[in-house]
Amino acid sequence: MQINFNQVEDFLNDDSFVSWVYKTDEKHIGDWDSWIAANPAKQALVGEAAMLLRNLQIKESPVTDEQLAAAETRLSNAIAAERENKTSVIINI
Repeated sequence: MQINFNQVEDFLNDDSFVSWVYKTDEKHIGDWDSWIAANPAKQALVGEAAMLLRNLQIKESPVTDEQLAAAETRLSNAIAAERENKTSVIINI
């Protein structure tokens, strides 16, 4: 695995790193474990990036059917209003 990451953001932007942090992909886990062992100078950056990912998890709230229906109605109304406000321009060439 060829990786040349020098900033925390480099790790955070890498999907395989995110998979390693959350332990969701065996291949990524093995690849990153090997890379970290071979690059001990990067352990502080790896640790900081992993800590940020773990601490910045977004807790999603469930969306009710009523909320979805209301959002769909607002969207439909906005689309209809936009269509009513549009005027067609015909250009003769």
